[in-house]
Amino acid sequence: MSSASIDDARQWQTLRAPGLQVAFLGSGALTGSEASLCEHIGSALSRLPHVAVTTSGYAGHKEHGSFTMAVARSFARQLETRDVDRRVTTFLVSGKDGTVPNGIGRRVLVRGPSRMNRQAQIVAKSDVLCVAGGGAGTKDLARLALQIDKPMLPLPFIPGASRELWEEHEEDVRREFSIDDNQSSRWSALGVAGLSDMQIDELAREIVATLLRTARGTCFVCMPFAAAYLPVYLRIVEPAIAASHLHPIRMDRTPCVGDIAALLRTEIEAAACIVAVLDELSPNVLYEVGFAHALRKPVILVQGVDENRSSTLDLPFDVRTHRVVFYPCDLDREGIARSIDELHALLRSLVHGF
Repeated sequence: MSSASIDDARQWQTLRAPGLQVAFLGSGALTGSEASLCEHIGSALSRLPHVAVTTSGYAGHKEHGSFTMAVARSFARQLETRDVDRRVTTFLVSGKDGTVPNGIGRRVLVRGPSRMNRQAQIVAKSDVLCVAGGGAGTKDLARLALQIDKPMLPLPFIPGASRELWEEHEEDVRREFSIDDNQSSRWSALGVAGLSDMQIDELAREIVATLLRTARGTCFVCMPFAAAYLPVYLRIVEPAIAASHLHPIRMDRTPCVGDIAALLRTEIEAAACIVAVLDELSPNVLYEVGFAHALRKPVILVQGVDENRSSTLDLPFDVRTHRVVFYPCDLDREGIARSIDELHALLRSLVHGF
């Protein structure tokens, strides 16, 4: 399952796998129950087509492997062969003799010989992290994630750094991942060793659902960039995307060197979903919508309506059958709130499944 090619981490922006980047941190020996939990987590994630997994490639102990590799291996085993390179990335460092070890999926080489460099790249380039077990190095990386405002979920029922991180940052973690009192109490008192296979599967699904509550993938925004439409973006589109725990990407606000059209296509390929404002029927917007549809990306259309709730333009035949979120052209407060709620609900449903 390892890729024949080796990519450079400095090219990540053009190499980024499509969808939400989920990373797992944690070294040390796994018990049989913990290894089973990793299997179920990987399996649950593989059924979500918008999710990709990054790993450090550290094999850890031979019997069950490390948390990071055990989840990645399980995830990759569930995928069709052609999807492994697309949805799994292994960050690696070269050995003293210049050789690069094998890894799952796409292999990305990090500069410098330090394993910490490799794992720091994972922290920087993932959208959300899950920590299980681990020692001092894992704890340092988790704290780095917190410092750069990266969502980090430590699992308290796995001994090691993750339990200590949960105890130190429980309030912040609960707020970040919307963990209620019941879930917090259960996780704090839980012991994986005593769980049946069915209970381990249920726990794995709960972990995945918790991660997705705050997974910060990207939402590509197609819209006219004229100043007249900036309030639509700032008051409706951006708040709805942020409330869905996604990062909005607009090409006029994305630093670019080189081929802008190539970067645009790369951003659409990497996005979890697309929001397209169809006012004026801009050729550029329609091209981007068509490209997104060809990639089978979830696309939500947005269009202005007048005070009588009548559309301000006739949509082309190719898109008029798709769901459209209407916003009031006069941007009245009640209409804005209604549009944000509707757009937010669709984004959460399409991307996170709830």
